[in-house]
Amino acid sequence: MALRDKKLDATKMFLIVLVVFGHIPLLEGLIPIRQPHGYDALTWLTVHGIYAFHMPLFVFLSGLFSRKKSFQEQWNSSKKLLRLFMVFQIVDLTLSHIFAPHPFSLREFVSPCFALWYLLCLFYWRMLLSAIPSSCKPEWVMCVSVVACLAIGFVPVGNEFGLHRFFSFMPYFMFGHYYGQKMLQAIDNKVINLPPPPYAKTQKLSLCLAFMVVMAVVSFNTHWLDVIILPYSSYKVFFLRIVYLCYSMFLSVAAIAIFDFKRNWENNIVAKAGSDTLFYYLMHPYILFVFVQVDMLFNDVISFIEAVCITSATIITLYLLGKIKILHSILK
Repeated sequence: MALRDKKLDATKMFLIVLVVFGHIPLLEGLIPIRQPHGYDALTWLTVHGIYAFHMPLFVFLSGLFSRKKSFQEQWNSSKKLLRLFMVFQIVDLTLSHIFAPHPFSLREFVSPCFALWYLLCLFYWRMLLSAIPSSCKPEWVMCVSVVACLAIGFVPVGNEFGLHRFFSFMPYFMFGHYYGQKMLQAIDNKVINLPPPPYAKTQKLSLCLAFMVVMAVVSFNTHWLDVIILPYSSYKVFFLRIVYLCYSMFLSVAAIAIFDFKRNWENNIVAKAGSDTLFYYLMHPYILFVFVQVDMLFNDVISFIEAVCITSATIITLYLLGKIKILHSILK
């Protein structure tokens, strides 16, 4: 299997759509003004289900695509992430202070705004790869990353410098880096060797159903966000983080397997768009905010259908903006 195939690009585009939908109720973290008064139950449950796997899978794919290099080579290839982080951090902080004036604080400056933590953590993880000795066995790296993921919850570190997410999402990155290719090959072999119809169709439907059922069940987790990005509020959340590691991994693997059912992603518009998800990731908060404000002109409570429409409008707008080459040159 090629290191980077169209199936994975399609998967990334699917995840970007989920990112946009999942950020609708959290836009106050970008610009804390004129937020909707509420969302219907289905919207909230969908958001909870999305957060059960979308960023773990994104981080897994980042680990899969990241290569171990010398420290200098890694720095040269990854410093772009720091540059983009600093530029968009300044933009987001400026917007926040313009639209909702408030006293400036040092903690605010060192805490990644909205979705920018991912850039910072990706830089950390890639530099960490260079620091890990080649003689270190992958299974030991995985063990240490899982222990670090669970242990950071006992440390009073939140969003400052993106440190909590750096540790809590580390297992997904390391799993993707060390075992991602083997897992993808195993999924490929399983799909290729599916039994003849109608049994193959039954297996595909069973996997899709299992994915939807697990996602629906875990969407009722009241600690849907606490289990991965914040210090533990109680020992209960510690055990929930262990459970989160398990079900998020199942959902991530199942999602990749589902996309593997389609064998040819060449010339597919979804896969083409997914080859440049960084553009979508960085630009979506601003476009999303505009469409949420437009929706609020008609209704101050966002329903599931409205959330789907806002998500669709945001993705289509970003797709069209992506054709403007000057915008891409700014991000390089």
